[in-house]
Amino acid sequence: MEHLAYGITLQPGGHLEPTDTTLVGAAILELSQETGIDPAQNVPVSAHPA
Repeated sequence: MEHLAYGITLQPGGHLEPTDTTLVGAAILELSQETGIDPAQNVPVSAHPA
């Protein structure tokens, strides 16, 4: 994705929030927030994030 502040292409990222209960759940939420992808359409390939 084009990072508006840096002017370069970066992968979607984010931060853990106090309300996040799992790393995978947090990753899906951040992906949705940054890309607009419906979280219900996202299927992780592993329950263990790298």
